[in-house]
Amino acid sequence: MTFLPSHRPKVQILLTTPEAAQHLGYTAETLRSWRKRGEGPPWIRQGSSVRYVLDELLAWEARTSRMRGYCIRVVPREMGGNVIDINEWRLRSRK
Repeated sequence: MTFLPSHRPKVQILLTTPEAAQHLGYTAETLRSWRKRGEGPPWIRQGSSVRYVLDELLAWEARTSRMRGYCIRVVPREMGGNVIDINEWRLRSRK
């Protein structure tokens, strides 16, 4: 008998515009403005709502980060981690 590894679908963590803005250290209005101009992080529409996929947001942030050379590991709450306030992390890292 052959056992196949379980193929569980990858869970995508979706953030609202205010949540994504807080993570990036910008205002929600800035993200809305970027969307209108076709700039900023990738986003998806879920019905009438706009959502940001966390993995894509982190990848965009890594590509465009003003803090090159730093890596932030975010562990989802579902996996026992905490959401990191990026502004607080930046202040702590400067000390």
